[in-house]
Amino acid sequence: MKYRVVYSSVVVVTLLGSLLVSAFSMSPFGVDPEEYLKVFNANKISLSQKTTVNSFEYSLMYVPNELRLISLEKKGALTDEIYKEFTIDRKNYMEFLLQINIPNSGANFLDYASNEEDSYEDKLKYYSFTMKEDILIILDGADTLNCSEYVFERNFGASPKGSFTIGFSDISNFNTIEIRLTNKMMGNDPVVFNFSKKELEVLPTLKNYKKWKR
Repeated sequence: MKYRVVYSSVVVVTLLGSLLVSAFSMSPFGVDPEEYLKVFNANKISLSQKTTVNSFEYSLMYVPNELRLISLEKKGALTDEIYKEFTIDRKNYMEFLLQINIPNSGANFLDYASNEEDSYEDKLKYYSFTMKEDILIILDGADTLNCSEYVFERNFGASPKGSFTIGFSDISNFNTIEIRLTNKMMGNDPVVFNFSKKELEVLPTLKNYKKWKR
């Protein structure tokens, strides 16, 4: 039986920010969660990108499956079935945290659109459901895959940023990936992020969760 688990970006960011960056020694048998998070923090620059298009600031952060497992374990919710899903069934799945912001304004991103005829409800519907159709991943400049998982995290005014979990299934071997989206509430100019396999391979192997120090 498979489980589809969705987590808030706040949980991930809080989990990552609670640890100091430090050096570590790679182990051929994998590392404990604490060491994994330290390495992630030390390499967040290469695992995150930011760009501005049409007055909107877009940031994208790679969220490896290992972070989800660590978060579940800290909450006492990690089971054999979920561990199998993330390490085997979702082995070729890649997930990212996408955030949209209007820099230096403090305004909620939902208050802006390129077309004055778009209502708040139109924008809410687009960001909640339709923008998924406007997100692609391109492997080595050739193979194009659609976004397979998409969650718009409603914060009900707690933050002016828009946060989205976007995922791609059936990712095969690659040297480079390009993630391309078009925010049709702000025109048709593409928003593009590029990562290399080398940048994403800086993370160590995580030990089997039954061997984690507790």
